[in-house]
Amino acid sequence: MDRENSFHALVVSIFVALGFLFFYMYERMHEEHSYRLKQSEQYLFYEAKALFESMVNTRTWSSAYGGVYVKQKDGLEPNKYLKDNILHAKDNTKLVKINPAWMTRQISELATKKSDKHYRITSINPINPENSPDIFEREALDYFEKNTKEDYFNNITSMYNFMGKLTVKESCMSCHAQQGYKVGEVRGGIRISLPLNRHNEAIRKEISNYNYDKSLFLTAVLIIYFLMFFSYYIIAKSQLKLKNEVAKNKVKDNLLIAQSRNAAMGEMISMIAHQWRQPLSTIAMDVESINIDLQLGEIETETLGSNLVEIRGQVDYLSKTIDDFRNFFRQNKEKELIKVSHVIDECIEITKTSLEVHGISYKVNNLDEELELNIFSRELLQVLLILINNSRDSLIENSVDNPLVKIELLQDNDNTIINVFDNGVGIPDDIVSKIFEPYFTTKIQKDGTGLGLYMSKMIIASNFNGKIEAKNLDKGVCFTLSFSNKA
Repeated sequence: MDRENSFHALVVSIFVALGFLFFYMYERMHEEHSYRLKQSEQYLFYEAKALFESMVNTRTWSSAYGGVYVKQKDGLEPNKYLKDNILHAKDNTKLVKINPAWMTRQISELATKKSDKHYRITSINPINPENSPDIFEREALDYFEKNTKEDYFNNITSMYNFMGKLTVKESCMSCHAQQGYKVGEVRGGIRISLPLNRHNEAIRKEISNYNYDKSLFLTAVLIIYFLMFFSYYIIAKSQLKLKNEVAKNKVKDNLLIAQSRNAAMGEMISMIAHQWRQPLSTIAMDVESINIDLQLGEIETETLGSNLVEIRGQVDYLSKTIDDFRNFFRQNKEKELIKVSHVIDECIEITKTSLEVHGISYKVNNLDEELELNIFSRELLQVLLILINNSRDSLIENSVDNPLVKIELLQDNDNTIINVFDNGVGIPDDIVSKIFEPYFTTKIQKDGTGLGLYMSKMIIASNFNGKIEAKNLDKGVCFTLSFSNKA
């Protein structure tokens, strides 16, 4: 059932994720389509704006010179609403005055005849009734009056209608002061109407492209979904196979951990025996001394008190020993803030008797005694005990003169370094690369499990994000633990 649930969960997750992805892509494609349609309308706007600005520039030039006079020809009539609209030259040539408004009308009529574009000047309060605004133009002028910062207005009907705002300038007052205008006010605008042929063609093409892209996209989606249906079973099957392998490895690791714990427990029992032997002997001697004094009737209060004090001291030592070993087997699932030097001292306290009984000296060099880290202290203690016991066994087995075990604590930038040395014979070169493999041991005659160094490597790598290395020295071997202070 778990396999089936995992299988369906995987399929549902993938298809839901793909559904969101495809929806997002479709929305982006739709947004792009809308943008292109709007861009087509923008082209019309910029074309009309350019024509408007060209017309304004022409008017500005004409206004700067107070209008211009041109020779009258057929079809050119003077502006009847303009004073002094005709001038006779010395040769009696009739000159017609073209002010900005009349120039705009002449250009508009010419453009309308020769192109499909339409120009028209209009005013809020026109002198010439023909310049009165129509519905669109009135809407535009009202818009300009309400939105003083806006310069353009447009809409789309059968044509693209654009209106550019005209404001009253100082040069306009000579002709328009009588209308009550003030400098800076909106007095009218120039309307430009463009045909929609090109715009409609662009829209038609964009819609055609959009439909094609949409069809292509949907086809791609169907193909992808088909491929997913075709391949998801293989993926799920691989995942299930991996899950089974992980489960097997977990069982294997749990077995290794249990074996390592059992081996460590055996070591602890042996250490307890070493550490209890002397205190028990002392207690037995004191009890025997008290018994003899009682039999001889020579018991003295002072001697009895001294013996009892010594017995109590030995009992306290035995109790402390039990506490030390019980703490070692305590499972701490959470990290604790502790000084690393304290863990090293605890390791020495546990192992010193088993070292001393075999004449092995020990030395601790805590170069950074105040180093405090948030770590799994029991796991670090277990690794140190494994290394100390391995050194002890090697020194005993090889009958090394003046045997010594040394622990060194130091920092290297943001890393904690713990070196465990011994002055034994070292590790043979042909096996130094194998010592961290599971079940590899050189302690055949001592029933070595071959799990100690393997478990040490696993603990340092998994719980401390660090590494453990072994290196032969000129005399002896050094095991180095290194891990981040932020482990």
